[in-house]
Amino acid sequence: MAGLVSAGGAATAYAEHSAGGRIMDILHHLALPLATLVLAYLPGNFLLTRAGMVMVLNTRYIQTARAKGLTRLRIRYAHAARNALLPIITRFGLRIAFMMTGAMVVETIHSYPGLEPCYSTPLP
Repeated sequence: MAGLVSAGGAATAYAEHSAGGRIMDILHHLALPLATLVLAYLPGNFLLTRAGMVMVLNTRYIQTARAKGLTRLRIRYAHAARNALLPIITRFGLRIAFMMTGAMVVETIHSYPGLEPCYSTPLP
């Protein structure tokens, strides 16, 4: 299990890689910070999407679309998903600040350089 993921940094120090090897090294170091951020924000979006779809699928215009004989996929994606995405887009807009601060915390914990230099450098 040792060496599967990197504990910190953005790349292996003083390592000479080809272009593809350099990209793979960066992705290797990005695995833990990215997994932390994805696992922190994804479940809430899934729950909100599911709740929105359940609510929209019980409305009258969906019943009308079913009565017209439209296919399930057409009803689900062309009619229901459009209206179920509105709360998701709103949540994304409201959560941008939380995502930025969460990214800074994750970068600090995993010692990954990213947004950290933006707030740690003194102003002239």
